[in-house]
Amino acid sequence: MISELKLQTNETIFHFLTQLGKQEDVYSSRPEDLCPTLQDCKVYVYAKEQELVVVLVDVTMTGTQEEADLEFSNPVMKAYFHNATSPFLERVGEYRDSPVWQLYQAAKSLHKLINKDVELPVQVHAVLVTNSYIVNIEELQEALSSMNEDFGLTVFHDCLTITTNFSVLFPKK
Repeated sequence: MISELKLQTNETIFHFLTQLGKQEDVYSSRPEDLCPTLQDCKVYVYAKEQELVVVLVDVTMTGTQEEADLEFSNPVMKAYFHNATSPFLERVGEYRDSPVWQLYQAAKSLHKLINKDVELPVQVHAVLVTNSYIVNIEELQEALSSMNEDFGLTVFHDCLTITTNFSVLFPKK
């Protein structure tokens, strides 16, 4: 499941998740209060055998361009997404909590909790799907690929195919 997920693109990820949610051998759900950093977020969980995928769907205004803070691994200091269309000195107040930071903290906690005292570890992979255009996506992906964690985190940005009908991501079986 995780290896197939990593092959997706911004154009195919939403369809992939929809199909994944329909598979009989995949548990899919939209849990409430999964983790404190993900409160009030659209979060979906897919589980199959020894794999757990946590998806955060982040919907912003169409055409939003943001710059992501790259210091997302600090649990004490929040990271932010800044409005990239404003001049740097005018960005005061034009930011929001980084969904990458929120997802990173949740994945780290879940990995630790799920794999506590188990013989066969569960692979945890976190996925951000957003329609926001992240102007420094290359630097963000480089930071994500160099992180030294026991879980993975993938970002799909500028996903214009995000629908507002999120029920297709976890259909009732």
